[in-house]
Amino acid sequence: MGKKVTPEEIKRMNELYLTLHTYSGVAKEVGRAPSTVKRYIDPDYLKKKEKASKPLEEIDWNLFIGDREIGKEEKVFWITEKPGMENYYILQNNLAEKGVRTEKSYNIIPSKILGISFEDFLKMCEDGLGAEVNFGRNKLYPSIYFKDNSPTRKFLKVINSLVKSWLENLKNSQNSYIINI
Repeated sequence: MGKKVTPEEIKRMNELYLTLHTYSGVAKEVGRAPSTVKRYIDPDYLKKKEKASKPLEEIDWNLFIGDREIGKEEKVFWITEKPGMENYYILQNNLAEKGVRTEKSYNIIPSKILGISFEDFLKMCEDGLGAEVNFGRNKLYPSIYFKDNSPTRKFLKVINSLVKSWLENLKNSQNSYIINI
């Protein structure tokens, strides 16, 4: 049985593959078989590397709130650390207490409040807030893991300032807070 492949070696293989573009070339450099190298090459390695080094895009929140001042609104949305995953936060809300029900994911509601598609909301979370979006197996909706950073805190202020008027519009249009988003 051969020597176990270390995480450092996997990283080196992927770095070499970006320049050499062949499994056999990388195998010669690291002293492994091409089949071993092939097993550890990540096709998305370059995308992940670029994403990690790319600075967050600044979001123009005026697109959502206009000239309105962001005041101290009721805290409807907040983030809490995901149990068992340090430095990963999930979006929480108390909309159920306000009578808002959905058969789908509550993560869709911020996109509705902001007036954008769910796909655009996921892209905003990734590119603008630095969140990780996880499309798990057998899951209907992706999980969004936020970071506790300045853009995320600004997002929470904006969404909390918009939720009150969204709830009023929802109540007026449906005479009920039970929604099927």
